[in-house]
Amino acid sequence: MQHILSLSYGKDSMACLEAIKRLGWPLDRVIAMDVWATKDIPADYPGVADFKKHADHEIKKRYGIKVEHACKLKSDGSGEKLTFEDKFYTVSKGSGKMYGFPRNKYNYCKELKVGCCKDYLGGLGSETYIGFAADEKERAKKIKKETGTFKFPLIEIGWTESDCMEWCRENELLSPTYSFSRRDGCWFCPYQTIDQLRILRNRYPKLWGKLLEWNANWDGYFSGGHTVQEYDRRFEMEEKGLVPADRTFRWKMLEGGTL
Repeated sequence: MQHILSLSYGKDSMACLEAIKRLGWPLDRVIAMDVWATKDIPADYPGVADFKKHADHEIKKRYGIKVEHACKLKSDGSGEKLTFEDKFYTVSKGSGKMYGFPRNKYNYCKELKVGCCKDYLGGLGSETYIGFAADEKERAKKIKKETGTFKFPLIEIGWTESDCMEWCRENELLSPTYSFSRRDGCWFCPYQTIDQLRILRNRYPKLWGKLLEWNANWDGYFSGGHTVQEYDRRFEMEEKGLVPADRTFRWKMLEGGTL
């Protein structure tokens, strides 16, 4: 039996390392399941790649374990990584339509991350530590119902999300994405808030351009039932002072007659 931490580099996942140490639990491996937007563009926001290198170095120094990196591979035996873009352009055998952006509360992370974990560990018997905080007990119960191979160090030690944030900040192990977002995740996530989408467009125009390209090739909607092009127009109108950027905004304001 091996004891493994699944590392996402988010605040809870990072703090999990310290919780495991303080609990005196065994830890044999730390594995990061990397997600890619395209074969050349990672799912991380710019700057996170450097943070991950820093974190890997600190984990090795503090806990004596080298972080292993893996990613989901295509099932065709080519050895190439499976990307979000691959899933986006996959045509459904049932409907004959492209998958596009995930809908109905389903995202491709389950295949790109969890699927990667299963492929990478194979049939190896293991106990996996998951970074669910003490204020996520109900979420942990649902997962534990499905499998008994998970343990939750943060819940055991009683650390909340706020505790994890503070520990990471004090130990210089806080991802740079928290400087402008409450969450750490993929830049193309269709479930981002309006503020996060606005920041993506303003700070990272090349990544925003990729979202526009994907949506232009897909007959469907992005987050909140609107296309990326609609969000792009909304933000452009905000910059020109033609529509409000607060809660008083209504989508009908983008209609020609209203303007």
